[in-house]
Order: sequence, then structure tokens, then C-alpha cells
Amino acid sequence: MLTVTGLDEAIEETEEMGERLLLLDVLDDVAGMIRADMDERFATATAPDGTAWPTKEDGSRADLGTIRDTLFAEAEATSIQYGARHPAASYHQDGTEHLPARPFAPTEQNAPALMESIGEAIENYLAGQVGLRE
Repeated sequence: MLTVTGLDEAIEETEEMGERLLLLDVLDDVAGMIRADMDERFATATAPDGTAWPTKEDGSRADLGTIRDTLFAEAEATSIQYGARHPAASYHQDGTEHLPARPFAPTEQNAPALMESIGEAIENYLAGQVGLRE
């Protein structure tokens, strides 16, 4: 499971204004972006950085539908939890000695553009909150 963190500044800003519900709306939107990106990984058999997932020895694609069925991205009060609940999900995300990685969950390392979009969504939210104070 991966967690988007670093939201302390947003939380401090919104606590002062009692706007936690608005922050949760932003986090819900970001969770939706992450979930859509993970769905796209399975639909295109590509990693978040755009590289194709490795094929099996016979040249076919691994059937990862049971992992795809367990994808989630959920906003909580101060964070977003996302990943897949399938027991083998981490093996496919990171690979093993005998199984090549087929990453599907975005991270700062493998999906900088998505993470930048998430940062922009939070910054826009904060800018709007600052504007309300004036």
C-alpha cells in the first residue's frame, strides 16, 4: 500500500478556517486521479512511466485481472491510501527474483507527471483558501 503524504501544510491551512470538508473534496479528486491512472496501467499493460510490462515466456501478457479487481484509492481526513488489496499485488508492483515487475501504482519515481498534477491540485486548493482570507 502506498500513501500520499506531505499534506501537513494543507491541513494547517484548512483547520484554521474549518474547511476540512473542502480539503477532503480535493483529496477525493486526487484519489480519483490515482485510481484512474492505475486502471490505465492495467488497460494498456504499461508502467506509470509508460514502459510496457514484460510479457510471459510465451509472449503473452500475464492475466492480472484479479489484482485489478482489488485496486483502490481512498481519501481520508489527512491522506490518500491507494494500491491493490490482492495478496500478490506487491510482487507484481515490485517484482521478485522470479517475477518481473509490472508496476501499476504511481510513485514520485515512476510517475512524476501525475504526482506534479496532484501537487498542483493541492496548491490550487491552498491558493483558494488563502484568497478567502483576504
